[in-house]
Amino acid sequence: MTTPEPSLPRDLDQIAREVKAHIENAEVEPLLQLIAPLHPADIAETMERLDRFEQNFLFDALEPEVGSQVLLELEDATREDVLEGLDEQRLGPMVDEMDSDDAADIVGELDEEVRERVLQQVPEEHRVEVETLLTYPEDSAGGIMALEVPWVRKTHTVARAIEMIREHHRDMEEISEIFVVDRERRLVGSILPVELLLADPDALVADIMDTEAVSVRPETDQQEAAAVASKYDLLNVPVTDDRNRLLGVITYDDIFDVIEEEEHEDISYIAGTGEDEPAERSVMKAVRERGPWLMLGLGGSIGSAMVMAAFEGSLKQHLAVAFFVPAVMATAGSVAIQASSLVVRGLATGSFALQGVPIVLWRELRTSVLLGVGLGILLGLFAFVWMGNGALALCLLSALGLVVINAALSGTMIPLALKRVGIDPAVAMGPFITTLNDVMGIAIYLLVVLLFLSGQAPAAALQ
Repeated sequence: MTTPEPSLPRDLDQIAREVKAHIENAEVEPLLQLIAPLHPADIAETMERLDRFEQNFLFDALEPEVGSQVLLELEDATREDVLEGLDEQRLGPMVDEMDSDDAADIVGELDEEVRERVLQQVPEEHRVEVETLLTYPEDSAGGIMALEVPWVRKTHTVARAIEMIREHHRDMEEISEIFVVDRERRLVGSILPVELLLADPDALVADIMDTEAVSVRPETDQQEAAAVASKYDLLNVPVTDDRNRLLGVITYDDIFDVIEEEEHEDISYIAGTGEDEPAERSVMKAVRERGPWLMLGLGGSIGSAMVMAAFEGSLKQHLAVAFFVPAVMATAGSVAIQASSLVVRGLATGSFALQGVPIVLWRELRTSVLLGVGLGILLGLFAFVWMGNGALALCLLSALGLVVINAALSGTMIPLALKRVGIDPAVAMGPFITTLNDVMGIAIYLLVVLLFLSGQAPAAALQ
């Protein structure tokens, strides 16, 4: 499968207008001539500017080799629409043009009955590969690995290794790394193509290979596999079974896709939009994705209101206390988000393991104490200068300090606890953290105020 050479940037808005004109006049040949110089990614981006009928018309005009590449470049919602309009006779040849991992991704989006009919259009060897990949969870290393993996034996000479690559991997679009195995196909190392080309033809592969063989199991979560690639600076990540036999490889482009996907997912949870996509056409799906998070936030607000209602008498007597509620809550919310973001990032990059939880908590406790005292002093000084009330200043200093400590510890512990029970800690961000922090923070703040009010002198000073 060949990919058109990238061309100079084109005005895709103008191209989309020309495409629309050709489609309106049912001009297939001029349409194909217009898009022929475009890279598949540019064709996909052009399709995003068309309505559904125009998208289907343009896609139907593409050759299977180009269409298979364009299909992989489309946004999820657009690809779903295009797949709906394709029959198995048309889709089968496109699946055959794809690498096994890409083919599994596309076929996996189809209904089970349609999937079977499409796979019947695919040659048996490729069909078996796709069906094998479909047995793994889509977000696992096995689900994103490719079975087209170039390998040689460590006992081969360089000349024999080059000959083997030519014999068995001639159809591969790109070979960036070659893996080395023993007679049982167990992974023992890797070698770059340029190293083979420059080596003495009679040298043994075992003598020139890189013996560092870091791999992951097929059941490994894709995010952990990407973290392994980042930690060990791997170009590709080999996937092996429990006997260390080479099964496949996660290529660098799929590693980038995983990182981008995980970042998008984390940002979505922080924003409280779940898996809702900007290009998603279903309003009800958007409501289902966002609604629960907004209800969670509303529940937290109601909880905060109920806590404040319990202190209604004190707030009426000492109105100045209520003035500082927004400042205390906003500060605590920022601290909680900072702490949880650091933990989620640490878990994602593998910079600390769950066994290091006590160390992480001790560090955050010390940090939160310093932050709480420092911010509390600033707020207390402001209150004293503004209102000339020493008791109020001392009350705010103590309250903000305790609220900040609580926010930092909850922001640290919640993601760690979720990770411990197997839940993506990104869901602890945004509405979840801020809602819990608001309820606990306002309760701590008002309890501290009540404690100060219970003394005769502080109470009189606050009146």
